[in-house]
Amino acid sequence: MPDMIQRSAGYADWVRELKARYQAAQIKAAVSVNQDMLMFYWSLGKDIVEKDAENTWGSGFYRTLSADLKKSLPEVKGFSERNLHYMKAYYLLTSKLTAGMPQPVAETPDPGNLPQPVAKTIEPFFSIPWGHIRYIIDGPAWHLRGCREWAAETGHGCADDRAVDLQNQRQCHGSI
Repeated sequence: MPDMIQRSAGYADWVRELKARYQAAQIKAAVSVNQDMLMFYWSLGKDIVEKDAENTWGSGFYRTLSADLKKSLPEVKGFSERNLHYMKAYYLLTSKLTAGMPQPVAETPDPGNLPQPVAKTIEPFFSIPWGHIRYIIDGPAWHLRGCREWAAETGHGCADDRAVDLQNQRQCHGSI
């Protein structure tokens, strides 16, 4: 019986279709997970800025938070001091680039819960891989190249004065 099934053209076509559907679902799941993690990183960066964490808890804030998160979530990677700085920078970057755009009314940046114009504004910021975001933040001559790359990847424009302002902040305050 198994030989008859395997020799059937309809069966073989169906198996190929199942494989394609499964692979498409895997890709969709990976993209969804990436967006959810970026939303979390963004919200953690926002928390750090809004709580004025460095001034509130002192110069060892990032080291302490990193250690506490690693202890609380030992199976999770991504809470190094450096990555926490990137999360803050990611929030500041998106804040600068969306300045003057409609502001989200929801507490969390979930495009599914926002009015359509706001969702379209913020959604692209959660579609770029984290490694690319870190490169944009760290890239040389960020104000000339990084903003253009960000705009190209998201499909949104970027005012040069916002990029220059962000670069000046990086130079004055170290990494943002």
